Amino acid sequence: VEIPEEVSQLATLRYLSLNNNRIEYIPDSLAELTELVGLLLDNNSLTEVPASVGHLKKLRVLSVKHNFIEFIPDTLSLLVNIELVDVCDNKLTRLPSTISEWSERVDLKTHNNNLSLPPQEVADRGIISIKTFLRENNA
Repeated sequence: VEIPEEVSQLATLRYLSLNNNRIEYIPDSLAELTELVGLLLDNNSLTEVPASVGHLKKLRVLSVKHNFIEFIPDTLSLLVNIELVDVCDNKLTRLPSTISEWSERVDLKTHNNNLSLPPQEVADRGIISIKTFLRENNA
């Protein structure tokens, strides 16, 4: 199941919730939703978050928990207004070092992945612990 390309024509859309739809792919055209502040794609069949999501400058909430995501792109560090990122219950093994550019107020939820960089126990403590780990380990 895919998100219809026509969704990208909803220029003033602020919240998009497509939970529980077996979605396998997020089209790059979603980056055209420049007013989007909330993107909820929980309980789908996603394996990645495309780099284009990093261009959603107004995005405050990104939730992709309970998917099969193995990779988070560096471009998510461009989300200057982000407040909550929930990637729990995926297949992540590492987080991009660029997330150290996020504010310490970002609520990053990473539980139930298989993280090795940073280690899962560090990531589970939140963004401050992650930033400290990355800085101390030049990661």
